Amino acid sequence: MPLRGRLSASGAGSVVATSCWALLVLVFLGILSCCHAYFVGNQIQIQPRSSTNFQNNKDLGPFIARHKLPSRQFSRRFHTSLSSSGDLETEISSLCDADRFEKAIEILERESLGAHTKSCYATILKNLADREEQLEEQRIEEKSSVISKPPSDKDTVRYLQSSRILDRLLELGKLDSELLPTADDFNCVIKMWGSSDYVEEASIKCRSYLRTLWSLHNKEQEQKFVPLKESYFYAIRACSQRDRGSDAAKRAENLMNEMESAGRDHPDLLPDRSIANEVMNAWGKSGQRFEQGKRSQKVLEKMIEIALAEDGGGHIMAPDTNSFNIVLNALAQGRERNSEIRAEDLLQRMELVNRNAGKSGKTPIDCRPDETSFNTVLNGWASSRHRGAADRAIDILEHMKKRHEAGLTEVHPDESTYNTVLKALAKSRDPSSIDRAEAVFDEYLEGCESGGLNLSHNAFTYNSMINCYAKSKHPEAGKRSLELFETMKANRGKPGWEFCFVDVFTYTSLIDAISKQQSYDASEQAISLLQEFEKSFEETQDMRFRPNIRLYTSTVNAIGRSHKSPDRARDIVDRVESSYIEGLTHWEGKPDVVFYNALINAYGWSDMEGRSQKSFDILKHMVSLFESGTLDDAKPDTVSFNSVLNACAHERTKGQTKSDSIMKIVVEAFDLLNSATEYGNPDQNTYVQVLICIANHMAKNDEKRATMAEATFLQCAAKGLVSPNIISKLHAAIPNALFQKIMGPASSGGRVLRFDISKLPQDWTDNVYAPGSRSRRRQKNFQVTKNVISNSMRKGNNRNKNVNS
Repeated sequence: MPLRGRLSASGAGSVVATSCWALLVLVFLGILSCCHAYFVGNQIQIQPRSSTNFQNNKDLGPFIARHKLPSRQFSRRFHTSLSSSGDLETEISSLCDADRFEKAIEILERESLGAHTKSCYATILKNLADREEQLEEQRIEEKSSVISKPPSDKDTVRYLQSSRILDRLLELGKLDSELLPTADDFNCVIKMWGSSDYVEEASIKCRSYLRTLWSLHNKEQEQKFVPLKESYFYAIRACSQRDRGSDAAKRAENLMNEMESAGRDHPDLLPDRSIANEVMNAWGKSGQRFEQGKRSQKVLEKMIEIALAEDGGGHIMAPDTNSFNIVLNALAQGRERNSEIRAEDLLQRMELVNRNAGKSGKTPIDCRPDETSFNTVLNGWASSRHRGAADRAIDILEHMKKRHEAGLTEVHPDESTYNTVLKALAKSRDPSSIDRAEAVFDEYLEGCESGGLNLSHNAFTYNSMINCYAKSKHPEAGKRSLELFETMKANRGKPGWEFCFVDVFTYTSLIDAISKQQSYDASEQAISLLQEFEKSFEETQDMRFRPNIRLYTSTVNAIGRSHKSPDRARDIVDRVESSYIEGLTHWEGKPDVVFYNALINAYGWSDMEGRSQKSFDILKHMVSLFESGTLDDAKPDTVSFNSVLNACAHERTKGQTKSDSIMKIVVEAFDLLNSATEYGNPDQNTYVQVLICIANHMAKNDEKRATMAEATFLQCAAKGLVSPNIISKLHAAIPNALFQKIMGPASSGGRVLRFDISKLPQDWTDNVYAPGSRSRRRQKNFQVTKNVISNSMRKGNNRNKNVNS
């Protein structure tokens, strides 16, 4: 009995124990059905589920279906996740360190939700942003020594991954608001997009994220959803990086205004100098050359007004030297009326603002001009068509020297200063400009030898001087250019000459200077220099010796100016064209309209028989290349047609039959230009050449001669292009009686050519002073020299800083 009683008691106890365990399991399962469980450290935390978290279940159907598991699987997976949360975070960090971001994202997408979800996604975002920042620094470094590679799809993957993560967190946040991305998360993504200089519409993407963040803040009413000032900075910066244009600049200004409005409730968002500088930079790079200076200067004036009205230089919006330099550059690069004068006035104002703010008892605005300030204004004058621009450039150079010599400033002329002054002199039409350029260059050389201004022999400055010779009419331009060229080659690598080396710009300018001799020997020398240059690149693969289309064009021009053997030019053009079409040449060697026009002139200026037909054949070849899509930059322009007409006008013939064949070319070319507007429109030179062709190649007793000349003139008059030159060519092409009839009271000389152009109908001369047609290159050829020198100097400065520290 006792034993039996014990057994009975034991059985009863086991039943009770089993019942208790069953009850506990049921309670636990009941709790799980209405609770949210997750890890905090090594502990399980259980919280009641919020009813609001699932109010949008209808929209989340696909998401729930994707993550919903049977209860047993869920229980097993739940416990597995709990035990491996720390391991998961470690694995995600390791994958990020190995740049395996896609793998990290895939793992997270397969995992169940938990406290680790948000932190793991945030880890990936931060690592993506850090990695992109490192790569951006590498890209900048690469640009300094080689031509940068175009971005590939691989380069944009990280941007898309960051956006994917942000979208994922926004989706998960509908289930649990704790998973919503914060302002810091958005900032990582915005910083990536805003720092890129090759991702299209980055600023639009950044602005969209800012709006999403404000929407979250309005809904959740939490500080963690207030955008960071840094996010606005990069969103605005994106407007001047890749998304350049009027719309991007307006977008940047609107974002700054948005910051001002938000700053009333969130003072940390009030715009400061860095924000305003980026807005001005967006306008400066907008390409709106007739308003960029005015719009950026308007922002600067607002900065000055705010600063002077409150704390002076102590105010967060107080402009600094960089602020003024941005506006100076916008003015110098623009085409607004008197922009170069306004830039110089602003330069003088920089010191005035600094002094006046100090006199008022407030912290002075520190905007003292530096070398960049002066050089930017100089560049404005160097690019100006203003009469006396070169004189102003020299005056500013002298002003810089006097201020430095008087001890008023540490700012002194540097290599860029002398380069820009030489550029201004190269563009000057003053016959004495070459002598003044030599004087400036000698002063620069003296500074290099004395070391007083910390100048060094620099490829840019030597190239600028050679370019002055190339643009001048000096009888010894070619000889003196060659002497400088040999000096550069002889001293390469010597102490003080580290930055002085020949490059593609040196060879191009040298060939231009030599071609001014207009001789066969000069053209042969140009061809020899081209071959030497190509051989150097083939042997060294030095990017400074990569031939570009400008170099080839200069060589073809040299052959054309010799007036001999134009087939030599044809050989060069055929070689360059086939090399590019076959994919053997970099884009810098892409043939363009200027290149082909030089070839047309090589035949048109030569003494070769049949040059009219040769020139016209080249024109038809250009049309064929363009219309077939083989070479879009070969599209002919007005200059192309004028060059063909010029070849026709001046080819001498031995009989009327040959003249008739030339006139057929004239008519066909002229009709094509009038009918195909995509190639341009006739200008003054077009009508001049046609009238010369009529006078030279149509017999005086040909009835069509007068009719054709009159029709040509009347078409010219209808376009408002009648000039004295047109009138003189008309007089040579038609009988005097017809000339008197057409000119009416404007003609007063009888058989002698005398006329008063003011008595012609006004609409005949409305467009006489419009700029003549010029061929333009769409591409800007890369010049490695600038980046090699600037990078070398930057490395030198960094080494000096490290030594000093």
